[in-house]
Amino acid sequence: MKPVELSPLAREDFLSTYRQYLLDAGPEVANRFSDMVDEAVTTITESPGVGSLRYVEILEVPGLRYITPPRFPYLIFYLEHPHVIRVERMLHTSSDIDHHFST
Repeated sequence: MKPVELSPLAREDFLSTYRQYLLDAGPEVANRFSDMVDEAVTTITESPGVGSLRYVEILEVPGLRYITPPRFPYLIFYLEHPHVIRVERMLHTSSDIDHHFST
């Protein structure tokens, strides 16, 4: 299995979302979000090809996959490289995905 790393933007996405859940919904929900991310990373590690390629043409990022974890409205975008799987972004489903990838 390849290791998974978070890009700086994915790490920022995670931290800002975690903090927002902590403020708005409390530590229980924030920790469930964190657990969901851990589960998603495990899924990606075990089966890198599981994610959808739907955004490859839209965003023009070859090989970009995403998974939609249960219970939270987020898309976790990642790329598989020869020696590592890199999570690129963790974005809310209602966000402007194109904008987040063009900046």
